[in-house]
Amino acid sequence: MIHTLGEGTKFVTKEFSVKELSAEKGKFDLKIENNRMSLNSEGIEIQQDVENIKLFLSFKSDLKQGVSLSGGKHTVKDPVGFVQADMAFSFQSVWGYLIQDGKKKELLGTGGLEHLLTNYEVYKYSKRWELFRSINSKEFRFYTGGFLGNDSFPGGYFRTAALLNPEGKTILSGRIIKFEVLETAKEPFSGYDLPLKEKFYFEDDCSAEIIRKQSVGSIYVLSNISSVLRFFIRLFFAKPYQIYSLADLNVQCSNKNLSSDSLETFSGILSYYLINP
Repeated sequence: MIHTLGEGTKFVTKEFSVKELSAEKGKFDLKIENNRMSLNSEGIEIQQDVENIKLFLSFKSDLKQGVSLSGGKHTVKDPVGFVQADMAFSFQSVWGYLIQDGKKKELLGTGGLEHLLTNYEVYKYSKRWELFRSINSKEFRFYTGGFLGNDSFPGGYFRTAALLNPEGKTILSGRIIKFEVLETAKEPFSGYDLPLKEKFYFEDDCSAEIIRKQSVGSIYVLSNISSVLRFFIRLFFAKPYQIYSLADLNVQCSNKNLSSDSLETFSGILSYYLINP
């Protein structure tokens, strides 16, 4: 996905078979055709070559800012169905370039890496996923994410939160035990009703309030895939969209002695992965 201010979002996909995947156990090196993710002396390199777009990114990261939001493998279906959500790093220096339609653009900024693993079809137990990665002016990081379950999922949802200091040490982490949607609005691109303001509660009498602001990217998943794949996805995913927005978050803790630096406002990107209404 390429989002250019004032020009909108370009969304390109390419489908591969397992035969095109090359990976070696114990080595950080993944290759699919002309696409590759590998480890260099400074951090992680990513190369993508899809249609008329070539992307190269080099992250400068010591990989010490990571956290597992799911706490490892979280069971969603006994005995072996699981989901695992990890934040490898975020808001790290990155440089690279983008070649689109023969025109090269130099890239310089910040970025991150996260991944989601599951061996059980998500439409069978969930209807909406979300992920918020944020940082404040003192370089504390706050992550939260998870999913809303469908009618068959016990408990109705699985959401977690984590607060990390600038050195990457986890200060707070755990499951969200309650949440309140304070304000909603219909998201114009997808047609879904999504929270504008939400408050959630987690361990040590801590809570956080998140406010979603302007959109920075939207994808209709069915718009740019093969007709064969589109047919099968439509069997299970009624309205698959991805929505990316800027958001702010504030943390409050009454029974835990947190530094004032860790309580400054967090700003970041909130992603919604929408499956079914």
